[in-house]
Amino acid sequence: MYRVAKKTTKRTQGHCLKCKHCKELYEFSGGGAIVECTAENRCMITSFNSRDYYCVEYRGANDMTESEMEEIARKNRNNYSLEAYKEYVKKYYPKKEHKQMIKDYKEKLK
Repeated sequence: MYRVAKKTTKRTQGHCLKCKHCKELYEFSGGGAIVECTAENRCMITSFNSRDYYCVEYRGANDMTESEMEEIARKNRNNYSLEAYKEYVKKYYPKKEHKQMIKDYKEKLK
């Protein structure tokens, strides 16, 4: 597993404070806080403002089981084939028909 630092948006400000690896050093009166990440695979070495940055943990291919990798590959193949089918159907069939054909194809993929 590895972590990646991201800049915050209005919606994700303070997201880092909810993390169990976050250690709050001191808080500002304006709404920010200086924090330090204590995770073993941390991406931020020094302290930082939780209002500006947060980190997300991702699982690498070495951490996944074979069945999880197969599931991801199957979903990607299905998405690719659906997009190719949509492009073909929209090009050669009228609108009413191609909507029904796409709907049927989606049911077949499930």
